[in-house]
Amino acid sequence: MALLKVSRQRQVTLTKAITEALGNPSHMAWEMQGKTLVLRPAHSLERELEQNLRSHGITQEVLVEALRVVDRRRKGS
Repeated sequence: MALLKVSRQRQVTLTKAITEALGNPSHMAWEMQGKTLVLRPAHSLERELEQNLRSHGITQEVLVEALRVVDRRRKGS
């Protein structure tokens, strides 16, 4: 196990090796599991969400159309 330093501003810098291993994400999702901080690349959450929606028959096209309908209703059309 490697250690990461926490700065006075409470920031942690991920090493190049870590970010490359994670696919060089621009955003990270986090959650606490007990006293353990879990970081995951945000793009992995997008894939999980897409797979979950697809398992219910909801495709990207369905989502796009649903957002169009919501936008039209919001504008009062």
